[in-house]
Amino acid sequence: MMNPKYIVLYNPHSDEWLLFDYVEGREKYAPNYGTPVSNGPTPRDAIDMAVDMFGINPDEVECY
Repeated sequence: MMNPKYIVLYNPHSDEWLLFDYVEGREKYAPNYGTPVSNGPTPRDAIDMAVDMFGINPDEVECY
């Protein structure tokens, strides 16, 4: 995927998956990424929450 709008990363500190606005060149490590758009126990849950709450397009999400 080229230039995703969003990225889902695992946070080992909270044991959950977090969806963020994608930032080019930023380390793909959740604790260093900033404030998440949504979260969930699985990547799919984090994506589904963002779709429901903010209407994001799931095709624009990179899951790392």
